[in-house]
Amino acid sequence: MPARRKIAEPAEPFYRPVKDQVKELMEALPSKISIRGTNAGASLAAILLWQEVERIAGEEMEAAYKDATMLPDDATLREQGEGDHIPYTAGNFILTTKVSKPGARFDKDQFINELANDPACKLGREALMKMALKCTKETKAPLKKRVLERET
Repeated sequence: MPARRKIAEPAEPFYRPVKDQVKELMEALPSKISIRGTNAGASLAAILLWQEVERIAGEEMEAAYKDATMLPDDATLREQGEGDHIPYTAGNFILTTKVSKPGARFDKDQFINELANDPACKLGREALMKMALKCTKETKAPLKKRVLERET
């Protein structure tokens, strides 16, 4: 990845919101890419284009957050408590955060062990495990799609 570039001073005499400028650049981007092949190939090329934009944007955003040393770290932001917050502003820009309730995960094995060790429970660990397996429901299989380009 090339060295990070500093954001340029506006060449225009008036200010345009960054989101508008980014949208304009992104709308023009597909016309800058040359694609060989069929309509199906063009469709896959479009997916590849946006897939790469997303990857690069993620890397650049992560680096930009690291470079923004004036911002509080994630642990400090979480300490604000649940809810929406505005921890930092600079000129026209506002950092907003939303702190959510921490997730909780049910631990089936721990639950079965607790039950099996409870004197009030008449079932053994093996019987409880069989019951738990009967109550298990399948979910949709995770799916990750990715377009690759062959080098010719």
